[in-house]
Amino acid sequence: MLNLPENGSAYPPENHKHIFRVYQEHSAWHAGDPAILRKTYADVPQDYRPRKYMFWTRKGATDAQVERHQIHVPLAGDIAQTSSDLLFSEPPNFMVNNKDFSESDQLNTQENLDYLLRECGLKNKLLEAGETCAALGGVFLRLVWNTEFMDKPTIQVVSPDKAIATFMYGQLVAVGYVTEYDSADGQDYYRLIEHHEDGLIHNALYQGTKTNIGTRVPLERLDETADLEDEIVLPFKTLASVYVPNQRPLRRLKGYEYGRSDYDGIEGLLDAIDEAYTSWMRDIRLGKSRIIVPTEYLERRGRGRGAAFDIDAEVFTALEIDPNQEHKGIEKVQFDIRHEQHRVTVMELIDRAVTAAGYSPQSFGISIEGRAESGTALKLRERKTFTTQGKKQRYWTQPLEEILEKLQILDVEIFNKQYKPIKPRVEWQDAVQQDVRESATVIESLHRAQAASLETKVRLLNPDLTEEEVSEEVLKVATNYNLADQSVEDVLELP
Repeated sequence: MLNLPENGSAYPPENHKHIFRVYQEHSAWHAGDPAILRKTYADVPQDYRPRKYMFWTRKGATDAQVERHQIHVPLAGDIAQTSSDLLFSEPPNFMVNNKDFSESDQLNTQENLDYLLRECGLKNKLLEAGETCAALGGVFLRLVWNTEFMDKPTIQVVSPDKAIATFMYGQLVAVGYVTEYDSADGQDYYRLIEHHEDGLIHNALYQGTKTNIGTRVPLERLDETADLEDEIVLPFKTLASVYVPNQRPLRRLKGYEYGRSDYDGIEGLLDAIDEAYTSWMRDIRLGKSRIIVPTEYLERRGRGRGAAFDIDAEVFTALEIDPNQEHKGIEKVQFDIRHEQHRVTVMELIDRAVTAAGYSPQSFGISIEGRAESGTALKLRERKTFTTQGKKQRYWTQPLEEILEKLQILDVEIFNKQYKPIKPRVEWQDAVQQDVRESATVIESLHRAQAASLETKVRLLNPDLTEEEVSEEVLKVATNYNLADQSVEDVLELP
């Protein structure tokens, strides 16, 4: 199913121009650079017409002054980083557990897999991938290797704005990774397309323009691509890549099978936060104390050189005042700084943006003033964050298991390692551990009210246990201990 770009076709392809525009906008928010935001919103397309009224599209008679005082609050970056931290600050375990293989084979595979993941730095790469995924709505993981200077394959994180993907029924069936190279004259655009399909990888180099793929040229045209092969046959019949969607559906673009960014739908709120914070800082800037003085109070520099106060006297502002006026003294001017109004506005906007992105404000250190809440209440308020975390984990599980199985196959088939490739099982860890003492209090209350069975109590205390493990624990407790003679606290302390 080779579908490399045709000579002279548009770049990005016509059916991808809308998603690439979304990538550009969300990437600007993630970057957190005011200059990038201004550039992104400088030319608003016709179908992005509402964006022309945003704070970051604002122009004035003195654009330089407007730009100088525009302030960006990097909330978008915080959202993406928080999402990644929730998933991978405590990285998942990858367990080899397949009864179709002997115990010794599983043990051998587990040891080799652990070594492989440690050497390729998977923990750090997952943090990178998680942040990119949250910001741009998805991320690609591809397998890379080079037998000349590597003794093992590794995994590379690829941003979705560097890939042209083809989906079928929600599944990735082909993807072309795009690498751009600068030409010597700075006029031409060289693009390497590394096209992945089932069992094959094709490399193709194109010479074109910013908006046109141009013409396919030999790989030898550039030093960076000269050693690449036109076609690589894989030791498996599937893709050497996986795609991880952040969440689905992509609400803005119906019919696209890409994932949805955490920023989708909150761009206006992020823009309003920057506008409100800039207004706040403007009040502070304009609220500096000023002392109005007649120009005749200034220090004369000499004929033709004007007059001025000493540089340390920066609070003074000179005005031409009629010397015949009765009052020609010094006057103090101090504007009000609307601190509380701005603070409340900014915090309200941040609260709404964070909530709309799928998180509890408490996850970002935003507290509800005037409330003293118990640990249980706080956990209930954090539930939105944990719900979002759980949904994202489900999107990550299958792609991670697939890419790690293929990583083992490459390690065995290309680098001649001696073990059997086995698809691992992803075991997620909780970012926040349950308070056992708090759970014991709840269980004690249920016990006294005779409102819960032993099975329910075991589940409450051990939420991570499987159905089989819960049954085993209930049987163990009921068999080995006389519950009628012991308190629940005693039971909870039992090994």
